[in-house]
Order: sequence, then C-alpha cells, then structure tokens
Amino acid sequence: MGGGVVSSDATEAVKKLAELTGASVAVTAMGKGGFPSSDAHYVGLVGMRIGQATAAALHHCDLFIACGVRFSERLMKNIQTYAPKARILHFDIDAAEIGKNAEIYSRVLGDMNEALERILPGLTARGTVFATRKKAKKPVLFEVLGELLPDAIYTTEVGLHQLDAAEWLDIDKPRHFISSGGLGAMGFGLPAAIGASVATGERVVNIAGDGSFDMNIAEIMTAVKYRLPVIQLVCDNHCLGMIEKWQNDSFGGRLFSTKTPDVDYCGVATAMGAAAFHAADGEQLRAALSKAIRIKGPTVIDYEQN
Repeated sequence: MGGGVVSSDATEAVKKLAELTGASVAVTAMGKGGFPSSDAHYVGLVGMRIGQATAAALHHCDLFIACGVRFSERLMKNIQTYAPKARILHFDIDAAEIGKNAEIYSRVLGDMNEALERILPGLTARGTVFATRKKAKKPVLFEVLGELLPDAIYTTEVGLHQLDAAEWLDIDKPRHFISSGGLGAMGFGLPAAIGASVATGERVVNIAGDGSFDMNIAEIMTAVKYRLPVIQLVCDNHCLGMIEKWQNDSFGGRLFSTKTPDVDYCGVATAMGAAAFHAADGEQLRAALSKAIRIKGPTVIDYEQN
C-alpha cells in the first residue's frame, strides 16, 4: 500500500479489502498512516527497510495487490528477493505508473477509492489473517513518543531517523505521517511541520537528524513568529548517518565528509526565541517532551545519540 491510498482517501476501502480477503498489509513510507498500524492485518514496511513479518508475508504471497504504489527500485528488490513468482495486480490512477517498473498480471486504472468500492461487493469473506506481526521492543525514542504523543502529526527529514520513524511509529490515521520520499530532500521536515501546524492548528513533531536540521534551521524563526506548536526533535549523532552507513557498507569504513559540526542547538533555538531542551537518555527525553507539550509555541529538543 502506497501514498496513492492516502491521496485518494481510500483507507476504509483498503481495510475492507484486507478484512474480506485476510490479506496481510504492508505499507511504503509514503503510505504510512493510510492503513492503521494497530490493525491485525498490518505487518510493517516495504522498501529500504523490511521487517520479518513483511518478509514472511511476501514469501508466502501468490498475489501481490499493489494499491497506489510506484514500484521504486527498493520495493522491486523486496519482491524479487521474497516473492519472485507472485502475480501483481496494480491499482493506480496514473496509467504511466502501471507496468513501468514491474511486470503486471492485471491492472485497475482509476481512482483507488471508487475502484475498490465497485469491486468489494463481489468479494466473499475468507475470515483468515495470513500473517501477523509480533510485538517488538522499540527504541526508547519511539516508546516515549508513543506514550506521550500517540495521536500527533509527525513529519521527518531524510536519513536513518526517517527509516526509524517509518518503522517504529504507530500511525493509525491518514496524513499523520508526512515524509519526503524518492528525492532525498534534506530540510523538508521542518517546513512541512510548519505547514501542517498552520493547516490543522494541531501540534506537529518533526523528527530530524542533525545534518537535515542544519539545512533549514532558520525556519525555527518562522515557527516562533507565528507561535506554532511545533516540536523539533533533533536526533543528534554528529554525522550524516545514512551516508556514513552506506560508506561503511560499501567502502569498508573509509569515510568521507560524513561528520557534522558540533552545534549548540539549544543555544541557537533560544536565540531565535524558541524553548529548548537537551536530552542524553530516555528519562531526560521523556522530561523534555513532557515540558514541550505544555508550551504553546515551538520547542527544540537536542536528543544526543551515539
């Protein structure tokens, strides 16, 4: 399930499809929130990061129903690895996307919600969930966020923190997980959080790495100017984490231009007029977020990581 489900407001129709067929449901990062993470049919992510439940579901898959996905090279790698013989049924509103990257068994061209609403009455309920996801221990960051801000709108920047957020955040509502997919747009998350807060009036949490936050740090002034309830959470590991991982994987630890300068983010935020807190462990993070929730304007939390 991809971002097309969110764009076409087809969440309820996809839930009915899963309930009738017993299908396991995996989402791309762009489809996060378009199907509830708490649903028994949900198995996790597909794409660059894939969990055991998703891999198992693909391994036993004979029909891959693609709802509003673009079949990126990362999704294609998942299918080629775990479900090379599965037939693909592709729902999409864009004819150019169908068959572009994947060999399609059959296709449905049109609005996702309208198409599913016409197809669902012809299906017979099977009543079996084919695969389920076991509860796993989350990183402390996402345990705390789930405890204190379970219904918040989340945005992300681009990097390892983005993959972590897509994997570990439990999102049950469409348009409550907003991320840049495909173009690696570092600096996207904070302006997206500002826009989401203006549009909804709700509290928005932007999860960022220090490298991405550096790209658009001055936009904290915009959040201050309009007293927006935006929490800027900086996962501060003093490097470009995804680039460093790739260089370690591909070049045996030879690193080039991956380290980021030490910045006093709390000092910068305070100078711009925002509240700011530093956290070095889970308890400090919980305390900082508890304070941030009670503040009407923007807050920056510098969460030290190794």
